[in-house]
Amino acid sequence: MIRFVRRLRRGNSAALCIPAMFVMLVIALFWRAAFLRGVFFFGDIFRLYYPQRAAWLRALAQGQLPLWTPNLLAGYPLLAEGQSGPFYPVNWILSLLFPADTALNYYILGHYIWAGLTMYGLGRQHGLSRWASVLSGIVYMWSGFCIAHLNHLNILAVASWLPALFSTSRLLCLKVHQGWRAASRAWSGMVVCLAMIWLAGHPQMALLSLLLVLAHAAWRVLLGKTASIPLSRGRYALTVGLALAGALALAAGLAAAQLLPSLELTQLSERAGGLDPDFFASFSLHPAYCSC
Repeated sequence: MIRFVRRLRRGNSAALCIPAMFVMLVIALFWRAAFLRGVFFFGDIFRLYYPQRAAWLRALAQGQLPLWTPNLLAGYPLLAEGQSGPFYPVNWILSLLFPADTALNYYILGHYIWAGLTMYGLGRQHGLSRWASVLSGIVYMWSGFCIAHLNHLNILAVASWLPALFSTSRLLCLKVHQGWRAASRAWSGMVVCLAMIWLAGHPQMALLSLLLVLAHAAWRVLLGKTASIPLSRGRYALTVGLALAGALALAAGLAAAQLLPSLELTQLSERAGGLDPDFFASFSLHPAYCSC
């Protein structure tokens, strides 16, 4: 009993210390932003995200839904364009608590912390030790991709949710054969993660995240029947497919307030008729330059 209490205490202290560690690491690197001694204001933040958020907050302050603003370019569809994340819950919370510049600072810092924590959780789910999982979280949140996209707020947001999405989808595939009660928590978590990724405002990253989840589910089905899964491969594939389809449908419903206006905008934009292949591939890396 004494050993159990000691382990419980150690577990509780770790549950508090690990998040605190990621918070301190982010503050150590971005201390000027954390203590409001400076503001992230460069690149696309300066050209795109800050003007969008300022117009969005101005509309909310006037009691209006930010559908359109005449104050950006020659007029700008704030809601349908979606990159500012008009319905992303994190934006609403920060906007209610802080001015625009402070909210933007904490938006960036908070997503780095979340990226580290979610990757830590994914590592623990895979059976890594506590410190190996901490290292995984640090490597992910300070990865070249995440740091390079600091001024792409919507890409950073989607990337921070990716480990959580993969973790919940993996757990769903492991639990779904045990019945709804066993899989409900993982299924609900996957719905939330998908909705948050779609609301964060970067469709390409959201699509890539979804493709990763679907590829992993297909791999688990193709892996074949194991001792822990009493279903045949066909029934297991059907069960996993129905669970994923249900999660996708509900998440799309939750994010429909953003997805539907964005879909309408794509039909009205200059890209509605398709893109020239040279323009479409202008930022792509030729396969010959990729190394394995």
